Amino acid sequence: MRQRVPVRAVLALVLVASLSACATTIDGKAVKAPHDITADGADLAVLNPGNYPRGPRPPLGLANSENFGTVLEGHRMANNIAGPWDIDPALKTPQPLNTLTMQRHNGIAANLPDPGQDIVSAHHLLAGFSTARNSSDTKKSLIIMVLRFPDPGSAADTAKQLADVGVGDTPVRPFDIPRYPDAIGRTYDEPQSGGLPQSGGHATEGYLPHGPYLLYAWARTADSPDASAALVATTYDQEIPRIDAFVPTDPGALATLPMDPVGFLNRVVPADQDASDVNFGGYQPYAALHFQDDPSQVASDFNAAGVDAVATLRTTVYRARDAAGAQHLLDSAIAWSTSRPGAKPAPGVDGLPSAKCFEYTQPDVSQTPRFGCVGTAGRHQFEAWSEQGPDVRQQTASQYLMLTQD
Repeated sequence: MRQRVPVRAVLALVLVASLSACATTIDGKAVKAPHDITADGADLAVLNPGNYPRGPRPPLGLANSENFGTVLEGHRMANNIAGPWDIDPALKTPQPLNTLTMQRHNGIAANLPDPGQDIVSAHHLLAGFSTARNSSDTKKSLIIMVLRFPDPGSAADTAKQLADVGVGDTPVRPFDIPRYPDAIGRTYDEPQSGGLPQSGGHATEGYLPHGPYLLYAWARTADSPDASAALVATTYDQEIPRIDAFVPTDPGALATLPMDPVGFLNRVVPADQDASDVNFGGYQPYAALHFQDDPSQVASDFNAAGVDAVATLRTTVYRARDAAGAQHLLDSAIAWSTSRPGAKPAPGVDGLPSAKCFEYTQPDVSQTPRFGCVGTAGRHQFEAWSEQGPDVRQQTASQYLMLTQD
């Protein structure tokens, strides 16, 4: 069973408009195509994408700015950030608000209190990515964040300054991180907050300079500060070799990073300009797991299907090795969709019999929108989400056309 979190805007920001385009749902009639019925049964004369695109956009080009290049570098870095589920298999429940690409002047507050953003910006952040999970019983949490700076001195100074920032009125005390004497560790008892089940417990965080990188880990357990510190240490055990394997972009070349590193982001249904998200873009497979509902299961699906890239804007597209791989992903996506709380079949997409649509009548931790559709186009499997049924069907029609039409 394939499971994943629909990738929606977890941090609404003004990012690059070139990754987005104005696309609102309208009533419309499909345009008669030269060849009406495709090999996979799609009726191009019936497909109705509304006001969404009927074919691919032009190639997206380069970042053309260092600030945007920093975001794209964060997407690259995500492939070398250890997932909490690999640190502890119990850490599978998503924390979407703490899973995001860092910007030079925005985003740090999701993990670190003010003046954390000012400290990071003053040290000229070059890239960063954060990922987070809870255990299903909410007794354990882990946030992992890696920030890249121009040099080791900047990373070390940032670590010292961030570790001096208080945590509101909560008493904080120094605490050693096992096996990592160079890490600046501290711990505090997290108070219950409004009865939230994920609050309370013993929180330990570590700031570890590692060359030009700052490795940050925040762990909370119900057991003890020692248990939380042990989780931080295990995070470093896995993160250090991962980030050492990362090949960073020269700072002077950040503006030349391609906006479409996977080669088909221009064939993904674009988002509205006012719904830009730092997580929009193209990813390598492991990086994409940070946004999945059950990353361990999805990793298995990716391996079975030969997924080599994932791209997400308004919709999300997975590129498999071939059409059989895409069908494997679709079967798993359908199984996931039918397993969700309150899931029931929804009207399909006229002209696209291979697509399946669902309605979700109960909220869940994955923040699944009310309607979803999944389908395939050649070696690609895709998904669309919306709070409106007609909208999700038009997105789905558009996504099929964008992947198959020139």
